[in-house]
Amino acid sequence: TITVTPGDQVQLTWTVTSMVNGVVNTNCPATTDVVTIYNYAANPAANAGADQEDCGRTTAFTLDATPVVSTGNIQQIGTWTVQYTGANTAPTVSD
Repeated sequence: TITVTPGDQVQLTWTVTSMVNGVVNTNCPATTDVVTIYNYAANPAANAGADQEDCGRTTAFTLDATPVVSTGNIQQIGTWTVQYTGANTAPTVSD
């Protein structure tokens, strides 16, 4: 067994050597095979913030998603996607 930290990978080499009476048989070369193990980091729970409602608002709503934090070699990115069903111009999201 092997434990690999989330976000890391490890490469292992399996080597098979021939022995005769407890002595390495140098007439037959060893064989090897390599396996790579990837332990991808799980994404944190997405939290877009509370729903917001207003009547006749003419100023921008402030979105309040919980930022994601990249650590070490793990890069996580939060992205807004707009699904608009209104009759007017679709909204735009900044930052």
